[in-house]
Amino acid sequence: MSKKYAISIAISILTVIVLSLFFDVLGLISYGLIVLSIWLALAIILIWCVSLILMKLRLIKGQFRLLNSLKLPLLLMLAGIAGVIVPNLYTPPAIPSSTLSINEQLDYMYETDQGDRLALRFLNLDQRDQERIQRVMKILKQGKTLSPENLFQAAAILEHGNKSEHYELAYSLAKQANETGYENELWKAAYDRWMLSLGNPQVYGTQSAATFTIFGVKVEQK
Repeated sequence: MSKKYAISIAISILTVIVLSLFFDVLGLISYGLIVLSIWLALAIILIWCVSLILMKLRLIKGQFRLLNSLKLPLLLMLAGIAGVIVPNLYTPPAIPSSTLSINEQLDYMYETDQGDRLALRFLNLDQRDQERIQRVMKILKQGKTLSPENLFQAAAILEHGNKSEHYELAYSLAKQANETGYENELWKAAYDRWMLSLGNPQVYGTQSAATFTIFGVKVEQK
């Protein structure tokens, strides 16, 4: 490995690491880089094999160097791996301080709920979801009036629960938010998830699951 190439890898990894600390979406982008690097490497190997056959048949005079051509896929792969690992090692608290206002708490929890999924924080995701759900339930029990946006945020968090009660409440809150000015389609998704959890067919057809594996860990995006 040349010194110049090693420096390029180091700079790429460092850039991805720094950006992933500020932008959760780098998680999904990094996963895309990993997939791209695999397909690019397979394409290069296939083209190299074809060129080898053509060279043996004396249809072409030479072929490209395989290892040099695989440098780009390797760089993309390493940068992508760094962009997936770092968000799982550095995770902001799932819930904020309870001393903040209800609006600030729900704002924060909604951001971490969505951010965890953009960053592909698959480690301890269920535990983090449960921490947010417990805080939301505690807030709702206070009986205070919530803004339409806060209702939607609470619904979005509850929709990532694991009980029928969570989905039912998410549906109710999202529907209320929609009827009071915060237009959304979440109430349909929450209703479908509620129905499926009860063993009934979904109504709006919003629920589908895609499962992929990252370093041996299965991640399901609904």
